[in-house]
Amino acid sequence: MSLTKEALQNYLTSLNNFVADLPDGGNINEAVVTPPHSADQRSTSVDKINGVKITKAQNEEGRVTLIICTDNGQSIHMDDTGNIFFGCGKIGEDETGGQITMRPQGDMTVKIGGRFAMEVENMLDEEKPLSVVSYGDINVESKGGDVFLKGDNVTVRALKDLNLSGSTVNIQGGDGAGGAVSLVANTFKTDTTFINQTVSGGITQNVLGEATIRQILDPRACHTISSAGHLKLTAAGDFSIDVGGKMEVNVAGTPPKPIPTVKNPSSFSLSVAQGNVTHTIAAGNLTEKYTGNVTTAIEGNVTEQITGNVTESATGNYSNTVEGNFTEAITGNFSETITGNNTTEITGNFTNTVTGNTTETFTGPYSGTYSGNLTETVAGLMNITVTGIVNITGSQINLN
Repeated sequence: MSLTKEALQNYLTSLNNFVADLPDGGNINEAVVTPPHSADQRSTSVDKINGVKITKAQNEEGRVTLIICTDNGQSIHMDDTGNIFFGCGKIGEDETGGQITMRPQGDMTVKIGGRFAMEVENMLDEEKPLSVVSYGDINVESKGGDVFLKGDNVTVRALKDLNLSGSTVNIQGGDGAGGAVSLVANTFKTDTTFINQTVSGGITQNVLGEATIRQILDPRACHTISSAGHLKLTAAGDFSIDVGGKMEVNVAGTPPKPIPTVKNPSSFSLSVAQGNVTHTIAAGNLTEKYTGNVTTAIEGNVTEQITGNVTESATGNYSNTVEGNFTEAITGNFSETITGNNTTEITGNFTNTVTGNTTETFTGPYSGTYSGNLTETVAGLMNITVTGIVNITGSQINLN
């Protein structure tokens, strides 16, 4: 493109500084028409033909200086120290001048012994002042050094694969990591040996499909979730837990921290809105230990099937209230020891069948209220020992 008058004047000023060793203070406009007469110059010739000025000079050491200039602003300057300067410029509003074109039909090799600096001033405010187009592969390599690429907005676009490879790959958002990093892809895959994430704030994941975490190789590995605050799991559908080894649940019951996630004031609570609850132990013993009071409120039917021994020991008061029918079938031994008060209230029928031995020991008062029928079947010998008073009251009492 053409250079404006101001741009051309800047060019001439830089050229004057570059050839400061010329006569008349190094002014290029004067130098091209005035023969140099420096004491270092042995011979000088100046030619001017149709707006083209050629200045040749040779110093005492035999080095030659050659300057070729035109009235249109083109210039070639080869000084006696081995430097070459190319410049072009055209005064006026015509945008067809001021260009340099090099068009080799074969290879072009540029070798530089020192530093290579390229600066595009973009005086004509072009949209893309620097453009590099290659109809083949491009290789940019720094041997033993670093490569820097900087801009307000930098875009790297690959029509096929984009590969980033390095002994360490760092991706940083903003200066001092104060910006943001966004990854958008149809499939995001990570294949690595170890992942270590440090998050000073929170983590939010919105998953529209299935989410799965599998630990599949090392049976000694442990999947740990540790929270200094609360932990909440919510499932709109089914919730399944399969444990191949042992399972342990410890509830400390400490006062809740700010913004609690539970609504029930109890330390441990289990609520089922609808449906049946099944508790099955295929093998092994069941031990329940309560150091405080035990209250069980069941509005539906309860069925307990225990094939082993049952031992119940309560150091406090024991109260059992059943509004429906209550059936106990124990094929092993049954032992119950209560040092406090024992109160049982059943508004329906009560059936207790024990095929093994039954031992009930109450050191405190015992009260049993049954609004329906009471049936106890003992296959062996039944002994009832009362150190106090026994009262049996009924509209009709049959002893057989």
